[in-house]
Amino acid sequence: QGSWPFLLRSLEMPLSLLLEKQSPRQPLLAFSMWMLALACLPFAIARRAKFSQDQAAFDVEESKSFCPPELELPKIGELDLATCPQAQFGTFFVGCHSASGLQKKRFWRDNNALCRVELVDKRSTRESPGGQKLQPVSKRFETPVESGQEPEWKKAFHYSFACLEAAQEMENYVLQVAVKEEFAWMKTHLGYAYISAADFQSFSEVTTKDFDLKGNIAEDGEHRTGSAEGQVKLTLAWCAFGDDECLQAAAGSEGYEVSGSDWTDCRNGCHDHLVPQLHPVYDRARHLMATAVQAGKDEERFDDIEDEFEERAEELEQWLEHHPIEEHMKYFRRPGPPPCPPDHGGEDQPPCPGPPELTEEQVFALLWQDKKRAYEYNERQHEEFKRREEAAEERAKKAFADGKDAMETTAAKLVAAARHACGDVVVPFVEEAGNKIAKMPEGKFKIEKAQDAVNQLDAAWRSILDFQGCLFDRWRNGYLAPSSQAVKADCLRVD
Repeated sequence: QGSWPFLLRSLEMPLSLLLEKQSPRQPLLAFSMWMLALACLPFAIARRAKFSQDQAAFDVEESKSFCPPELELPKIGELDLATCPQAQFGTFFVGCHSASGLQKKRFWRDNNALCRVELVDKRSTRESPGGQKLQPVSKRFETPVESGQEPEWKKAFHYSFACLEAAQEMENYVLQVAVKEEFAWMKTHLGYAYISAADFQSFSEVTTKDFDLKGNIAEDGEHRTGSAEGQVKLTLAWCAFGDDECLQAAAGSEGYEVSGSDWTDCRNGCHDHLVPQLHPVYDRARHLMATAVQAGKDEERFDDIEDEFEERAEELEQWLEHHPIEEHMKYFRRPGPPPCPPDHGGEDQPPCPGPPELTEEQVFALLWQDKKRAYEYNERQHEEFKRREEAAEERAKKAFADGKDAMETTAAKLVAAARHACGDVVVPFVEEAGNKIAKMPEGKFKIEKAQDAVNQLDAAWRSILDFQGCLFDRWRNGYLAPSSQAVKADCLRVD
């Protein structure tokens, strides 16, 4: 939706205040709201543009993945699904066709209605400005706003399931279709329709029917969203995973335009568990080596600061040695003014006498004392930064030694964690990533050695992230690499 329609809708509420004028203050309130809407419009447009850019960047990043050509995974269509009784592979087509009999929200015009679709979990709720709502578990899709008491949208959306174990999801997920009336920047409740995910497969044939609008089931009947009027016309179809002809037939049944799609793997995929299992192994070794690098840099920085204070202290010490003064003058204090005599210091009276002028010896004594204090300060700072330098050196040596020990076992631990998370199918590729840790740091600590170790660990981790992206993309295309916890091996037996 463009910015001009958004501007018009933002200005509609002040207009309603003028049309419903019930007090002399309402025109002033309407004018104030107009000014506020116009002031906020540039920020709203900029935020919407930023969201679009971020989403586009996410989509581009998501599509980047590295897939080894030798990776062979079972495909959904080749599986004996009889061995996967809790599996759910398919795409649910939902088309928002139209609505009728809607409650009229504004007496001076018809509704500006939209159809909103999302999967929600009926077990949990969340707070919203409009009250309690069921917790969403998918992307939210909306049709454009259409005016009239019987709006027609003809927009469709897909929700794909590629799950080896979907019992909990299909039992507790609900497709929530909300009809909303858009008024300025607000969306007002008109009613809901609910389809249980457990019933999705019953729509194996394309079905178009009217659903009575209900109240929000997350609220009781006394709430303003607890009741509704009218019906919403939906087209529903369950298609086999990857069956584009079925989805096209559903869209063509009523002339729908498909406007969005989402999918879930019910967290059965290896890509959901690989990184959480492997990250602690990588993170510990990297943290130790990065700590060694930082401690080494701190040591160098403290050494430079210590040297500066030491040089200043030596210069001041030499000056003090070449400019000795009498012992009693080392403690000389600048004298204050004498007591003010009577009949002095008042109005129309002579001023009180000031402090006596200092002799050359006294002036030099004060300079000598300043130099002595500066020497003592620089000497203290020299000792402090020398202590910090030694502590940083010890910290660097310890972190480097611990990091070397961790790196010696990192590759093996990565493989063991990967096998635990996903089984043997991923082991060769995680081994290949671990092989990027090729040169173990040796000898005494040096910043360059620790930084090289960090670079090797980062290269190995980038390979693991690339492989995770590969598994993610392959699963979305029907090639399954499940987590070890998700499914028994015989469920992936190929016919």
